[in-house]
Amino acid sequence: MKLGAISDLHVDRNKGYPIMELLHDKLNGNVLDSLVIAGDISDNLDTSLAFIDKLSDLTGKAVYFVPGNHDLWDKSGGDIDTRKTYERCRAHPCCLIDK
Repeated sequence: MKLGAISDLHVDRNKGYPIMELLHDKLNGNVLDSLVIAGDISDNLDTSLAFIDKLSDLTGKAVYFVPGNHDLWDKSGGDIDTRKTYERCRAHPCCLIDK
C-alpha cells in the first residue's frame, strides 16, 4: 500500500493553486492508494470537510485527516465553541481522532 501524507494545504488561502487537481492525479494515477492530510486544510471546518469529501468522492480512495489548529479555530465565526468544532471533526468518518 502506498500512503501519502501532506499538511498545511490552506485551500482557502491558495485558491489559485490546483491543490484538488494535483492530489486527484496522485490518487487516480495509482501513485497513492490513500492519503492522510495532517491538518490545516483551511480556516473553516465546513470548507475542510467539503474538501475531504470531494477528493474522496472524485477518486474513490480513502482520504483521512487529522484536524489542525486552522481547521478547529473557525475564523469565519461559524462555530464559536472549539469543543463543538472538535466533536464535529471527530464524528467525520475520515477523521483519525481516537483511531
